[in-house]
Amino acid sequence: MFSFVALGSISKKKSNTYNMLAASAILLIIIDPGIVFQVGFQLSYLAVIGIVFTFPRIYPLLVFNSIVLDKIWSLVVVSIGAQLATFPLSLYYFHQFPLVFLITNLIVIPLATLALYSGLFYLIFNWIPGIDWILYKVFNGTLWAMNSFIEIVSQLPYAVLRDIPFTVGEMLLAYIFMIAATLAFYTPRRDYIRTTLFALLAMVSISSARLIANSTRWEVTILEGRNSPVVCIQKGNSLTVLSVEETKLDFDADNSFYLEGFYRKQGIHDVRYIAFSGNYKDAFLRVSDGILIVPNQVIQLTAQSEDSSLAENCFGNVSIIHRRENLKRIAHCGEQTTLLMGREIPKWKRRDIFELVDRDQVAIWDMNADGIYRRKVP
Repeated sequence: MFSFVALGSISKKKSNTYNMLAASAILLIIIDPGIVFQVGFQLSYLAVIGIVFTFPRIYPLLVFNSIVLDKIWSLVVVSIGAQLATFPLSLYYFHQFPLVFLITNLIVIPLATLALYSGLFYLIFNWIPGIDWILYKVFNGTLWAMNSFIEIVSQLPYAVLRDIPFTVGEMLLAYIFMIAATLAFYTPRRDYIRTTLFALLAMVSISSARLIANSTRWEVTILEGRNSPVVCIQKGNSLTVLSVEETKLDFDADNSFYLEGFYRKQGIHDVRYIAFSGNYKDAFLRVSDGILIVPNQVIQLTAQSEDSSLAENCFGNVSIIHRRENLKRIAHCGEQTTLLMGREIPKWKRRDIFELVDRDQVAIWDMNADGIYRRKVP
């Protein structure tokens, strides 16, 4: 992309930057069609398109006699253009928004420029002893400084808005809104204005519907965990989680990466952890000796019970199969119980379980094929 734009700018013929960008994108897609699905490819081209479009329109609005202030203003304009073009896609992929991007980019953009040029010079002069070492150190040091600065800033209080729910539909509507609003600003036609208002109304409606659905939700969901399936009981914006880990600290260390997206999508604000082996009771659920009881649902959480009768028999609507499962227990399951099998079960045991299930006609929920298990509580 950089090369095409540079060649177009130094050519004697009048060139269109958007055509140069399109030509470079087409070349990259011909070489590797799968590149269109890479986040870096998408963000890079959107950022440059945003800069190319906004810079000549915003930069002339302020004129500074000072060269330093003029450079700072140009960096601010570049940051605004790149951020405007990429923030819907960034919200969709990363679910966060940097509040201090204007300040951060005053440092990051010069460092990124230095990294770009030092990297290019390294590729050209890496055959010269000594010069290659210097250029490599400059390139590597610049990247380290840039990433370290970004890491430090990201840890500052209120530097980043995190856990923002944003679906692919909202992302597309955001881009429709931005394009239509821009067209309406330069050419105030009714179609553009209507499209702008429709996109804005649709985004607000989707967000409102999600908030209402999450605040009134009461259901049991069984997800994949690192060591075994994780049982989640959501009531409103609160979640009770049950798993094999003995403490919440151990559970978070093993499963927080797996459950971040679920918490965000479900609008969870408060998480309470209970170990499978624990005992707990409140107005909405009861956990006792490996059995979870909620209204209209009884789930057998573990076969590793101190009570031999519980360890050898199936109970309730769902019985979770574990890695050290006793196949004799499965033989006692009836039609009223669904066996739930996670992906952590070894292949050889899965084969034995499927043979036993087929023979005894026992219902099974295989998370490999059926995905997550979800049932409403009331």
